[in-house]
Amino acid sequence: MAKFSETARERELFRYEASAISGTVPTRLGAPPIASLTQNAPFQQDPILTALAQLCALRLEAACAYISFFDTQSQHVVACASSTSSIFGATPDTDLLDLCGKAFPRQSSISEHVLQLDDILTEVDAPKAYRGQHLPVSHISDLAAHPQFSQHVFVVGKNGMRWHAAVPIQSPRGANIGVIIVYDPQPRSDAEALPENAARALREASCAITQNMKLQWANDALRRNERMVRGLGSFVEGSAGIAFSEKADNMASFENARDEGSLNIRQQFLQRPATDEGLPAPGYTIIDLFHGIRNPLS
Repeated sequence: MAKFSETARERELFRYEASAISGTVPTRLGAPPIASLTQNAPFQQDPILTALAQLCALRLEAACAYISFFDTQSQHVVACASSTSSIFGATPDTDLLDLCGKAFPRQSSISEHVLQLDDILTEVDAPKAYRGQHLPVSHISDLAAHPQFSQHVFVVGKNGMRWHAAVPIQSPRGANIGVIIVYDPQPRSDAEALPENAARALREASCAITQNMKLQWANDALRRNERMVRGLGSFVEGSAGIAFSEKADNMASFENARDEGSLNIRQQFLQRPATDEGLPAPGYTIIDLFHGIRNPLS
């Protein structure tokens, strides 16, 4: 892994996961969320991240799994799952520590040290057994007996962490921008090392999140390009808004997103009927288009 400064690492986070962390609510551990920053709508988990967290909880036979991203100041918990939870939302029975959708100071984190772990070095010519083999895994069999974390609020509180395993989440360029955390309220034996298949499950889930970042980034770029092209075309035509229609295949590109500028609703309402009138009727084929070109008055 190339060494990244905190500023460069944060740029990587905002490049790929800005939308994921934008809905988290700032809070302090042991205190309610900051009222002035609490959003009206509840935090919505990404079902893909939640499903990957659930997979880790199942494979490691743990009570709960969290997925977090870190900027320079805060840890943002964006997904939470247990082995039996729904992938479309965390419930109190799932989110045992009441962390999902919240952002708290990095110095309060129990997993920040995972961000600083270096990749596992292997021989250049050595074959790779599976993807993510280079990712380091942190494993603590009993946090209550650990000199650094024994008095941490996550450990001594209700449903506190005792057994803990974590792996970093890397951006496509290799910066550690997040952590997958799997824990259980029951400690495990010191002699019980993390099995290789469990470590592999964590590493492969981390690689799947990285792959999802690439797809999401490409989708966002396509969305921006589509809006720009339609916007320029509508401007040239003198339209009141972007020329798109609910009947079009790419309607999602023109839905207002939380992390970008919104389209003027009134202008789009005025423009939509004009756009709809210009769309071909259902069942319109390329042969109909050819006849329309040859006989424009028919």
